[in-house]
Amino acid sequence: MIMNTLPIDQNRITLITAGESYTAKDQAGNQALNKEGKPLWFIPTLLTAPNSRPEMVRVKIASSQPPKVNPGVPIKFIGLQVIIWELNGKHGISYKAEAIESSRP
Repeated sequence: MIMNTLPIDQNRITLITAGESYTAKDQAGNQALNKEGKPLWFIPTLLTAPNSRPEMVRVKIASSQPPKVNPGVPIKFIGLQVIIWELNGKHGISYKAEAIESSRP
């Protein structure tokens, strides 16, 4: 697997929650865990940047409890990164963060 991980400057984009968090699943359909055994969750997020189209993304975070977010409001993450990956001829982009900094109503 080839991966490039890049930090995202959240001062140059707008992020808005697009729904409630939900579990990230592993290949067997169980809740995925990180290397430390903490459950992984997705937060559906609308990402907008100047001079580009809005894009729906899923931001993955590890948390012992389901992350509480307010759909439709701005959100800020701690350590937000984009991961560009390639595996067995397939490629994609994913997003992850260490935690949620704020989600205000």
